Amino acid sequence: MKIQELAQQTNLTKGEIIFLRKEDLLKQKEDYEAQDVDTIKKIQLMRKLDVTHKDILWMQKGILQLNKCLEQQLQKLQEKGNSKTSSWVSIAKEIIEKDTNYNLINANYYLSKIDRLEKGGGKFGSLKGDFLTRIKATIPPNSEKWFEPDEPIINRHDFTVELCKYAEKNKEQLTILKEGMEPIVEINGERYLCMLESPRMLKFPWSIFFATSSSFGFKFVYMYRYMG
Repeated sequence: MKIQELAQQTNLTKGEIIFLRKEDLLKQKEDYEAQDVDTIKKIQLMRKLDVTHKDILWMQKGILQLNKCLEQQLQKLQEKGNSKTSSWVSIAKEIIEKDTNYNLINANYYLSKIDRLEKGGGKFGSLKGDFLTRIKATIPPNSEKWFEPDEPIINRHDFTVELCKYAEKNKEQLTILKEGMEPIVEINGERYLCMLESPRMLKFPWSIFFATSSSFGFKFVYMYRYMG
């Protein structure tokens, strides 16, 4: 399967998949398999339990045992006086009791259980939060709006399509005043100049969206107030 299908099956965006590759948690491939879906599900489960990226990588490599990792998590929380909900603790303890091998854990079972607990008010971590935290730190200070395109924007038609999808998704009234690779639009009565830009990811010299040829075109759309 291609990266788009992998993203759909794991409820992530393409950018988030590339983020996992950049973190060395997911191998870079042209075609992904069911095994890669399972790899991401395990990562999502561990981030729900606030396990660090480094510890997840060590478990993937067999350096750190699953039950040892979660026992350390519980100990750290106790030492810091962190008041995690009982639902978080119950999931962590259940995994410790039932599972010792990270590669064999049934991530779907626990993620389904966590989903039910979250709907009931349970508090857990989030993989999406990791990605958004880094991205928000890179947003140009003068931009009024921004979004991640669903598909790479290569030409003016792509730009128009993604703007329309953005407006529909966010229920905003959009009028495209000028098409192009720097289109001018009117959203809810305000005019904006739209530009494609590569977020700078922390200390990395290039955006994660240009890490490989297969990710070419992944820039964010930033909208700046247009006074012309």
